[in-house]
Amino acid sequence: MMVVFVAFTPAAVDTVTVVINRLKIGQSPMVGGKDHTTHHLVYAGLSDFKVWLVFLLIGFLSSLFALAMINLITLETYYPVPFFVIYSIFVFVLLYKNTIKYKAPTQN
Repeated sequence: MMVVFVAFTPAAVDTVTVVINRLKIGQSPMVGGKDHTTHHLVYAGLSDFKVWLVFLLIGFLSSLFALAMINLITLETYYPVPFFVIYSIFVFVLLYKNTIKYKAPTQN
């Protein structure tokens, strides 16, 4: 289960972040919106290309870590596995804090 969580870190972090933020304001998490982590990175001043690069890097690292976890598990070496889970938590904290700090621009 941890391998799947690490492999899907970008999607899992985005989904959990959106659900938490929407429930905090009393909105349904099932309704679409522009409050995903990618939108908040744009609100922080990153260009669309830079946001793509950030998520490409996160996805690439997540894939590498998931493959490493699979190899370590097949070798019955489990002690580095918590590091990979901590990586996912670290990514969540960074992106979640970004959604708190940078809000959508107000419409006048």
